Amino acid sequence: YVLITTFLWLGPKILLFSLPMLISHVPPFVIARAFIAIFPDGTETVKRTCSFYMLFTVALILSLPLAVLVLISLVLDYFMYYVFSILYCVCTCRCTKACESFEYIAPFRNGPSIMLHLPDFFVAVMGQCARQRVGETLYMVSCMWL
Repeated sequence: YVLITTFLWLGPKILLFSLPMLISHVPPFVIARAFIAIFPDGTETVKRTCSFYMLFTVALILSLPLAVLVLISLVLDYFMYYVFSILYCVCTCRCTKACESFEYIAPFRNGPSIMLHLPDFFVAVMGQCARQRVGETLYMVSCMWL
């Protein structure tokens, strides 16, 4: 069931979102790559100076189309996961087991938000751009959001 539903949902989703996701990653990644290029090799930390936050803000503004795509993808994922899970529970008569599982999961909901740590994510992307080719990092981060 999981393989079938994965194929039914992720196949069209990847076909629809992969190219726009890759293209919308280019502007912030160019900024991250250009900024990390001024650091010497082996730099362990990136100081959070005014110039860092200025470039981060520019990258964040250029990431707004990407944020819309990520949000649309996430909402569609939630919708499809609920459709498939409700269908599974109804067909297998496991609604009470699903409710019990939700109780076990409850303490782990509302964990740390990436939105509160976006500068850290930007630094991580800068580090990846320094270690790997930009295209490879672009692909990895795009797949993470998909």
